Amino acid sequence: MHTFTLSVLFAMGTITGCATPVGTKDDADSAALPDDIDSHDDDDQDQDQDQDQDQDQDQDGQPEDESDADADADGDIEESWMPTQGTWIVQSSVLTIDECGLEDVVNRGEPGTTLALSGDNGAFNMLFEAGENVACEVNDDFEFVCSPTSTIDSTATDMGMDADIPVVIQTEGYFTDPNAMWMESVVDIDCSGPACGLIQILLGTSFPCTMAMASDLVID
Repeated sequence: MHTFTLSVLFAMGTITGCATPVGTKDDADSAALPDDIDSHDDDDQDQDQDQDQDQDQDQDGQPEDESDADADADGDIEESWMPTQGTWIVQSSVLTIDECGLEDVVNRGEPGTTLALSGDNGAFNMLFEAGENVACEVNDDFEFVCSPTSTIDSTATDMGMDADIPVVIQTEGYFTDPNAMWMESVVDIDCSGPACGLIQILLGTSFPCTMAMASDLVID
């Protein structure tokens, strides 16, 4: 709601005239000006000066009122909502998408696994047990989105095969209160290199594929 302030200044001017009478001396005597004319003029001048001083005081006071309003506005700024910092533990989880058939090798979101949460002013990091660190932001609806992370899975190297298995993980969720959250991690897996065909046979999967796990966590 906008508030409009209308300022109206009234200026009062005093016009003093002096007329020369035309006629006889008797006429002039009968039309003599009152003795207290000078006192009336002085009163009018004093009134004008008082009004000018009042206007100057109002104008001088205006910047102070604006500065006070700015100070009040600054004092109303609140910090963004934040979840509790510390160690969080997974209570339950479910694999919602499994195109890869690799449920047994998932190492994020399994019950009992933990992560460390830290941050301030609406931004926080989650450090998972496996060493993966993700940067996230939470909005006014307590929903959070994390920056995607990219890694190279070590399966091909561990097996001595000529291939790379890139993995991209996207994480998002929401907080039900400062000590509880629901989180979903979506994992996209691919493979590049001459040994990818053999790796797919050994793992019983096909690339590219997607997996997703939803987990409930609480502060430990």
